[in-house]
Parts: sequence; C-alpha cells; structure tokens
Amino acid sequence: MNVANKTSTPSIIWGLLVFAALVTGFSYTQLDSTYAGVTVVSKGEKQVVLRKEDGSLHRVRAQEHELRSLTEGEKYLVTYAHNRLRSPFLVKVEPFPE
Repeated sequence: MNVANKTSTPSIIWGLLVFAALVTGFSYTQLDSTYAGVTVVSKGEKQVVLRKEDGSLHRVRAQEHELRSLTEGEKYLVTYAHNRLRSPFLVKVEPFPE
C-alpha cells in the first residue's frame, strides 16, 4: 500500500496567520475618542442626538443620569468613545464655556 507523503504548512505561515488574527482583534477593541463642542438636538430613552460645530449629527448612547442633565438646544463639551464593535457612547459631559 502506497501512502502519499503529506507536506505540512511551514510553522512560519501559521505564526503569521495567528499574529494577523491577534492584530485584527486588537484593532477592533481599541476605542477612538471624540472631544467636541456640541448642541443637543434631541433626547431619547437611551440615546441623544448631538450636532457638532461643523453641522454633522451624531447619535450617541448615554446613561439615564447623563440624559437627565442634558437640555435640548443647549451647548456642551462632550467626550464620546466608539470602535468597530460598539456604537458611540458618552464618556464625559461639561458645560460649554461662555
């Protein structure tokens, strides 16, 4: 009985594949932060719509206590974070300096 010799993939290729998977996973979990002057356009139960100074609108998740402290039409300095796996969420809210 003739058994064909199987050649295995070199370990360097497997190592590169594992490294690429780890780098991809790491990049997906890193948070990007945005710090901006915004105006509150509207509030919902768990999210708020913010208009940045350039006119762009952003829907951001917020905790209940954060939502209570925000007033529609008022300006704030906010920091919100996001990444590829999570939608934007509020990190910090400060009154806009006059």
